[in-house]
Amino acid sequence: MDEKEELEPIKEPEAEPNKEELQAKKKKRNATIKYIINIVIVLVLTVVALVISLGQDFQNSFKILAQTKINWLLVMLGVMVGISALRALVLFCFARLYTRDYHYYQAVLVESIGNFYSAVTPGATGGQVMEAYFFKKQGIHISNAVSMLAMYSIVYQVVLITFGLLSFGMKFNILNDIAYVHFDLGFVNFDLSIWLLTIIGFLLNIGVILLVFMMAFWKRFHSFIMGPIVTLLFKIRIVRDPEKTREKLRVQVENFKIEFRRLWSNIPFTILVTVLFVGLFFLKFSMPFFAGKALGNQGSGADWGTGLWDSIFLSNYHQMVTGLIPIPGAAGISEYFFTQLFVDKTNPTNGFYFLEEGGVNLSNELCSSALLLWRTTTFTLPLIIAGFVTAFYRAAPHHLEKEEETPSRETFIEAQRQTLLQRERSLNETIHTNELSRKAIMERLKQVTKKSPEKKKPNKQIHHKKKKKDDEDDDNYTSFNIDS
Repeated sequence: MDEKEELEPIKEPEAEPNKEELQAKKKKRNATIKYIINIVIVLVLTVVALVISLGQDFQNSFKILAQTKINWLLVMLGVMVGISALRALVLFCFARLYTRDYHYYQAVLVESIGNFYSAVTPGATGGQVMEAYFFKKQGIHISNAVSMLAMYSIVYQVVLITFGLLSFGMKFNILNDIAYVHFDLGFVNFDLSIWLLTIIGFLLNIGVILLVFMMAFWKRFHSFIMGPIVTLLFKIRIVRDPEKTREKLRVQVENFKIEFRRLWSNIPFTILVTVLFVGLFFLKFSMPFFAGKALGNQGSGADWGTGLWDSIFLSNYHQMVTGLIPIPGAAGISEYFFTQLFVDKTNPTNGFYFLEEGGVNLSNELCSSALLLWRTTTFTLPLIIAGFVTAFYRAAPHHLEKEEETPSRETFIEAQRQTLLQRERSLNETIHTNELSRKAIMERLKQVTKKSPEKKKPNKQIHHKKKKKDDEDDDNYTSFNIDS
């Protein structure tokens, strides 16, 4: 026998993958296919909506686009970078509550991934799920990741509702000047006012957080919802599994209670995050204003005073309406309502976008061009960049990665349920530590205040003894003279 044959290692048969690994791979493959289908749907609907909006006068719309001012286009791109940077900074601040070993660039990557999955899932439900997943892969414990994202949602909703209240309070008259939305379903035609849709969207936003808040801090209301209401919804076949629904509600309410207490126990941090969110929404809602500047808008939206604020309030209305439609990225719906909100069909000169050249009214074409510019910079371009980040980013080296269950909304809720006790315990420890720290500071201050009069007291005693001694010396001196 040759030496080479003797030295050849014996190949062991490869272990066959078990059923759990095969199921995990299958779920991951199905999830990938689902995301790809959603991306295709988003892109197709977006293109169709843009073609329809530009179809009225395709040539004039692209003529306006060709005259785009480069400096304002760069401003728009800079604003989008600022929006992503602020959102990443919010995530970074939340992460730093739990660990010092976390870097800003990691938050930037998680923000980009969350933005991608929010855009390709109905109702943006996939964003937080994947953010929690990648936080975990970056080394943050899942309980901390769930806590961070719950606090993020609370502050986000509060700031969004505040913007909604300001919009209705200061610019509700804008909605009355906007034309009705015409629906033609073939067998029935009807008009629906946009102001009604915006109010419904606002009530849904504020209703969700009010419902959870009341269930968290009002026991009778909590029992009423968990008992008769869930049973009624089951009887009218809106809810399939009442027990599962009650468990989900319980998890959401307990989750809210814990994280609301955490935010309330750290007021300076909550104020900081709130200010960052205000800046984020301000930049996000100002993008139609800068799009008009880039395209030579001559309407009311060109003014730095009223135009900028109208852009913010109209964009807020736009978000309220598009939030009602559970389509990935609000594709198609977003484009349609943009053209309805930013152009006054009855009197174009009063609209946000207005352009007149050679006596020809080009307001509709300007709005279509602004729509294309706005949608590209705020959605399409960030989606492409986020897609590349999602495809190539690895939170851990390949040899350390393990095949895990594909994250979903159900797994995220399950993670919330499993970490409730742990997060409540950590919150109580944090509050107790803060109370001890405050007590220690107060005790220290008391000691300082006690020591300061003690220092003065010996001085008074010394002064009194000195004065007494001087008096005795005076007496002695007097008696000496008399005796003499």
